[in-house]
Amino acid sequence: MAGSGRKVFAAGDVLTATDVQNYLQDQAVMVFASSAARGSAIASPTEGMVSYLSDTNNVEAYTGSAWTTVGLSGLVPVAPTSIANSGGSASTSGYTTTFTGVSSISLNGVFSADYDNYAMWLKLVGSTVTTLHLRVRAASTDLSTSSYYNTRTSGVGTNAASMTLALAIASANKTTSVVSISGPFLTEETGALIQTDQTSGYDCYFGSSGVRNGNSYDGFTIFPGAGTVTGTVSVYGYRK
Repeated sequence: MAGSGRKVFAAGDVLTATDVQNYLQDQAVMVFASSAARGSAIASPTEGMVSYLSDTNNVEAYTGSAWTTVGLSGLVPVAPTSIANSGGSASTSGYTTTFTGVSSISLNGVFSADYDNYAMWLKLVGSTVTTLHLRVRAASTDLSTSSYYNTRTSGVGTNAASMTLALAIASANKTTSVVSISGPFLTEETGALIQTDQTSGYDCYFGSSGVRNGNSYDGFTIFPGAGTVTGTVSVYGYRK
């Protein structure tokens, strides 16, 4: 039956009708409750394996380096390999990371060779009015040198080096940001286009930012200039 998972047959095992039905006939695509269940069943997947995840209703194929959603065009959701938070609490369910009262939230392993460009959806409220920042990271370490550049629509950018990307102004009002990120995993300059809206005051922010050292990054950290933030973040890869 579908949902039986995967069975490893040994030499000399009797192949019963039940096994043929459950593991071959009904499971040309392996069915698992979640990516965690799949990982427990298949410790070393091989390129070309296909599975269906019941919790996200996605069909995914193993590319040789990662499981990726198939059968969709445009944006493909990407789950972090791990997360880290300072203060408060944070967890990932499916492809969305939720955080409460954190002074920083980091997502690791969201950028890879599977996609060149990415989109990030961020919804949050802050404990105080402050600037929200983003730093790219590699191997769980933030880039904190003066390699970032920011420009806002409210004025001409000074093109001065900064130690973060400026994402938005966080406040007690709900803030929604959509960020398009080009080439973070590639060994070239990383660019970002940012649009932010707040539910109160109809504030709107447009900006462009970049990282100009040409290194490869696999994740990012978001943090407020002061106080804490609560919200959600999701990352999607643009299908090549």
